[in-house]
Amino acid sequence: MIKDNALKAYDQMVNQGLLIDNSRQRFILEDLSQRVSGWWPPSIPFFYLWGSVGSGKTTLVNILYECHRGKKQRWHYGDFINHISNDVLKNIISPKDWFVFVKNNFKKRELLCIDEWVIEDIAQLMIWRSLLQSLWKRGVYVVVTSNLDLDKVYLNGLGREHFLPTIEVMKHHAFIYDLIDSVDYRQKEKINFDSPFIRARKDFLENKIAQILSHNPLQLVDDIILCRNEDLLCIDFEKAITPPIWRKDYIRWSSQYQYVLINQVNIKLMNKNLLTNWVRLVDLLYDEGAFVFLTSDFSEVDLESSCLQWPERTKSRVLSWMQRQKIWAQQNLK
Repeated sequence: MIKDNALKAYDQMVNQGLLIDNSRQRFILEDLSQRVSGWWPPSIPFFYLWGSVGSGKTTLVNILYECHRGKKQRWHYGDFINHISNDVLKNIISPKDWFVFVKNNFKKRELLCIDEWVIEDIAQLMIWRSLLQSLWKRGVYVVVTSNLDLDKVYLNGLGREHFLPTIEVMKHHAFIYDLIDSVDYRQKEKINFDSPFIRARKDFLENKIAQILSHNPLQLVDDIILCRNEDLLCIDFEKAITPPIWRKDYIRWSSQYQYVLINQVNIKLMNKNLLTNWVRLVDLLYDEGAFVFLTSDFSEVDLESSCLQWPERTKSRVLSWMQRQKIWAQQNLK
């Protein structure tokens, strides 16, 4: 059963030191997985997980998604909106066309997970006003994560009054889970421990990290992919985010390897094109649940206090990797 598998997966992450056990997270995961696995969808099959950065929203949805055995789709919000805008809107003339689109692209009781759900402008507002109704009518289980209380979605935005009836339906008939917590559970292990990954002068090959993660023989490749085997990929940061390396490469990397090692991440090396690629790479690796290690010229404090133009989402995800690799180092590099 999906609930049992989801809780088992959660326990495994706790035992591996990747999560700190939290009763609120357990309750939400158990309730969410039980409802999604129900034989009939509720009248409004919408599940809204919101909370502070690091409270576990994406982790819970990733566990749910991996344990779900039925038809399913998982998107980052930016990718989903880009897909809708580029490939769908040209065929949408009236609201009923949304239902035709949903019918052609989603099965009944399909699971649709969208991370970092938000409404950014009136065009997106009009999309969601019609699209959500069509998804619910089709019986698609829509699970989204957000940093915002539902009452604050698109607050003070142009035309927000057109979306208020939908918000009221969500508040009274959908399933809302809050993970508000003063603790960032990814950062609980901030202790006096010098991580071997921060300001590292040696790469992953020289300090044997790659060999510890995977016992399979490593193959040296080129100046972008430093080495790889069946489990592990080690890449050079600067070269890996420099065009013509692009999204298709990142999709392959994120889906194919359990461990992705990024060597010499530079907090200052960012023009617009490099930053765009870096954000894409981080999102794909994070959404696929890859175990990411990185050596860097900066610490967690440097990243949190810096004014660099990384999106807050990207900062948050990189910080979560730095915390997780620190826990791993405590357990494996004694």
